[in-house]
Amino acid sequence: MNIVRVEYKNSKTIDTVIVPEDRLLNKCDSVMVDTNHGKEPAVCLSKSIKINITNKDDITNLFEALGVSYPTIHVIGKFTYTYDEWK
Repeated sequence: MNIVRVEYKNSKTIDTVIVPEDRLLNKCDSVMVDTNHGKEPAVCLSKSIKINITNKDDITNLFEALGVSYPTIHVIGKFTYTYDEWK
């Protein structure tokens, strides 16, 4: 699992979101997140990290220990000079 912490540009709320396994994000990258309320622009608060835990219970326990909920929403694109939507 590949995750990153983001701050939504419109609401200024912070969330932990899933990043596609083949992508690497850096702090301050502008991304698009597919939320329950539609697509929302956000900024990465750190670089993305890969969690190499295969047991879902262990991953859930890790997130609970960090005080964040299990991520269920995904980064779907990154803004560079143009918007690159990931399939």
